[in-house]
Amino acid sequence: MFDPIEKEVTEQKELAKSIWNSFLTGMKDRIASVKETIVATVASGLDWVMTRLPWIILGVVVAIFLAILAAGRTYAAPLPETLTPEAQVRAVVHKVVSADPMDTGSCSAVTIAPNTALTAAHCSAISKMTIEMDNGVRYPVVAWMAAMNGQDLMLLMAPGLSCPCAKAPAYKAQADEPALAGGYPWGLAKFVTHGSIQGRIMYESSEYVLTDTPIAPGNSGGGLFVVRDGVAYLIGITVAYYAPGYSGPYLVVVVEELGRK
Repeated sequence: MFDPIEKEVTEQKELAKSIWNSFLTGMKDRIASVKETIVATVASGLDWVMTRLPWIILGVVVAIFLAILAAGRTYAAPLPETLTPEAQVRAVVHKVVSADPMDTGSCSAVTIAPNTALTAAHCSAISKMTIEMDNGVRYPVVAWMAAMNGQDLMLLMAPGLSCPCAKAPAYKAQADEPALAGGYPWGLAKFVTHGSIQGRIMYESSEYVLTDTPIAPGNSGGGLFVVRDGVAYLIGITVAYYAPGYSGPYLVVVVEELGRK
């Protein structure tokens, strides 16, 4: 005998079962979608990290260098103070050239820590940069990073480059203080020239030192030093052109205060 109540109960059970199955299917799809999103996000994050890893490493190096400057000392063994100031400058200034024989550009650089040197940012125009020592040994630059504030300043990473390293001053250079500039004018040879600090200017939101110490193209990236008690202290990186609006003093990127900014 047909029982309508039993039929209705059966239909309700089938409907509930269908709704439950649909719910489970939807949840499975949702979980799978969330899982794919998580995997994609993680992969994207890893890709972001890996593509920026060299810059992260350079950022760490910059932070270490800034701490070095703040402490007013070098990371590794300082220059022997038995050397003359001129010899101290010569020991830390090197030539930047290209590994490509077709590229004849050249600049200068200053060793500030093992495997690390400072130069002018516009020297990045040199292809396949290498740091050349007095004995002809070359250390390829494997990574570099220009200053974030627009200054004509660049950090170079060259594995194998070793100290002597430039020494940072304990306080700012003063006007009329004797100065030495080290570099390779016109790429010819290493020169150390004498002069003095003339003052400071602000140009495009950055501070520069003005000096009458002779420099020329090729000196770009070399160092400007002050001498105190027989020790040469790095205060700036030369950029080898006249300061805007000035007819004589040369423009030098300040590095003495980086660790305290």
